[in-house]
Parts: sequence; structure tokens; C-alpha cells
Amino acid sequence: MLDEPERGLDPDFRERLAAGIRAYAAGGGTVVMATHDLSLVDAARARPVTLEAA
Repeated sequence: MLDEPERGLDPDFRERLAAGIRAYAAGGGTVVMATHDLSLVDAARARPVTLEAA
């Protein structure tokens, strides 16, 4: 479970983070991540779930 894991990371490390998430998921792991950074969602090839206020 990750809560805004990209905060404070430079662009190079963000890509390393996305690669790590992809590799973990490809190996059968489950990742739940809260983020406002949709580019990280795309880079991690994650399935987004969007919450909206009523």
C-alpha cells in the first residue's frame, strides 16, 4: 500500500519507482496506491480508480 509515493522524487527516480511497481505486479504482487499524479499511474501501467466527491 503506497500513499503518494512520488512526493519529493526527481523525474529519474519516479521512473525507477514506476518500473519497480510494474515488476512487482508482474511477479504476482498487488499494489494499492493513492496518488494525484496520473503520469505515475500511466508509467506504472496501473488500473486507476477515481474517487469523486458527491
